[in-house]
Parts: sequence; structure tokens; C-alpha cells
Amino acid sequence: MTTPQKFLLDECVSLPIVAALRKHVDTLPVPAHLFHIIELGMNAQSDEDWIPKIAEEGWVVISGDKGKGGLRKGQKLKAICASFGVTHILVSAKIQERKVAEKIELFKAAWEMIAATSESEPGTRFSMRFDNAGDIILQKMRIFPSRPS
Repeated sequence: MTTPQKFLLDECVSLPIVAALRKHVDTLPVPAHLFHIIELGMNAQSDEDWIPKIAEEGWVVISGDKGKGGLRKGQKLKAICASFGVTHILVSAKIQERKVAEKIELFKAAWEMIAATSESEPGTRFSMRFDNAGDIILQKMRIFPSRPS
């Protein structure tokens, strides 16, 4: 039996998207578990706290977080994921600014590509964005080593 894929969507992705995507994925032959960080009770924690907790569990994190500001000014999500070997998908601002219904359809259209990320080397970063033709794509991104503080 195939090990179910595990996807954790953070606070930058709305709960209705998770619910709709879960319904979509439940109709597919390949098992997948989708959870929102709120459902796991980790929504009040900083990225520096919750990412290490899930690092050994095989999750792929999906986020619209670009690490620009907010009240807590710790390390950026993408740097924390890379340092703990957590594969992650960063949703572009162009997608994030769409209405929820449209984002749901974009996530469904990209599901096959999203699912394939679980087979990537741990810590791999992807960008979910539009290509020049306006089609949704997942692009593997290069990870640069973080500079010492």
C-alpha cells in the first residue's frame, strides 16, 4: 500500500481552500492527507516553533507567506523549511490576490503537480505561480545557503 501524502497548509491559505481541496483529493485514486495548521492547533505558534515539530513527519508545507513583516520578525518560513528539510510550496502573490473560489479552482488544476512534490528531496522549495501564458505551474526553486547572523 502507498504511504499517504501529507500536506499542511498554513495561515496564509484560507480554510475554505483546504476544505474544497480535500473534497477534490478524496475523489482521486492516490491517498493524500490535507490539513490546515489551525486543525493541528499550531496556528498561534511562530514558524520557528511549528516547522521543527513537523519536520520528521513527511509533510509538504503550502504557504503564501513571503516573510515580509508581520508582528513577529523571526526567520522566514522558506529558510526554516529548508534548514529542517521540509519540502515547501510558496504560492505567488498573483495567486494569493485572487478570490477564494478562483484559488480553489487553481489549486485543483495544480493538484497533480502539488502531489508530485511529496516525492522530492526533503527541503525542496517550489513556487506555485502563473507562467508567461497564464497557466498555473509549480517551479522548483534554488535554495541558497543562509548567511550567518
